[in-house]
Amino acid sequence: MYRNKTRIDVIMKESRFKKYNNEIGNLSNYLTIFSEDLSNEIDFFREQISNNLDFICAYNRYVGKNEKYIEDNPEKIEEFFEFAYYQYHSHFPYIINSSLLITLDSYFENKFYLLTKVISLKTQNSFNIKDKNGSNISKYFKHLKDSLKIEIPKNNDNWISIEKNHQIRNLIVHNNSSLLGNLSDVADISELKKHKDYNTISNCEYIEFNELTGRFYIMDKNFLLNYLIDITNFFKTIVEKVELDNV
Repeated sequence: MYRNKTRIDVIMKESRFKKYNNEIGNLSNYLTIFSEDLSNEIDFFREQISNNLDFICAYNRYVGKNEKYIEDNPEKIEEFFEFAYYQYHSHFPYIINSSLLITLDSYFENKFYLLTKVISLKTQNSFNIKDKNGSNISKYFKHLKDSLKIEIPKNNDNWISIEKNHQIRNLIVHNNSSLLGNLSDVADISELKKHKDYNTISNCEYIEFNELTGRFYIMDKNFLLNYLIDITNFFKTIVEKVELDNV
């Protein structure tokens, strides 16, 4: 599906950003544009995830297309269905869901960067996060609180969820979806439980965690749909607080 570019796309280069900043008008106008684009973009993600990740239907289609093979090779029926189940229950969902989490995490980070930077400029505050520790999203969060005085508690449910999803993303990208420090090791459950993200992974109802291998898989698209809700509500909270402070 083709999606028209929204009025606010990620702009990282300073020269382009300055031109963009001059074009968006005052802070109130920017927040309106940001909110409208956020809604359109989240709807797009939600539509794609909801409509394109039906692995049960995909499994049934695969079986249906191979009815003749099944009929002609009765001795291979068990092997066929084992393969089909593995592909559509584990392998494909793992690949697609993991890729989508990485995409949504990048989307959130870029959106957070843009929102924080524009608010800083429009309120005559500097945007210097180099001296802050942590991930980029943690730096933006600290900048909101410390420099812009936008009070969002660290125990905000949406923020907690977003941070957890960012950690899961990092494990997927940097450690091949595993809690093992050395991927060649055999998993030891007592060692796995010492991992700082063990509870996050093992307690998530949408993640399948293999304690024998240390690997985990995002098995349910509701994980991604809930992430979209967290992103929406988190940004909505920021926008509402900024609008209230600038009335």
